[in-house]
Amino acid sequence: MCLHEEKRHNLNDGDTVSLREVKGMSEINGRQFKIEVKSPHSFTIGDTREFSNYESGGIATEMKVPFEIKSFDLEKSLRYPYPPDAK
Repeated sequence: MCLHEEKRHNLNDGDTVSLREVKGMSEINGRQFKIEVKSPHSFTIGDTREFSNYESGGIATEMKVPFEIKSFDLEKSLRYPYPPDAK
């Protein structure tokens, strides 16, 4: 997917985008895709051979996908600032 040549997308490999207003290839509208960055102006969304032909347009919106980070509670972290297996 090539974007406007004068605007950078500022995305990173593994970011998730939602696509809308794509003409042709309408199967991708409203869906989320993890991307692979090809340049500051383009990225790929994976294999699209099974979709109809792309015609024009489209808006990609970065989606913030929540993920879990495991940590100790504050009291335990203050008593043991480094995990026991840290080297």
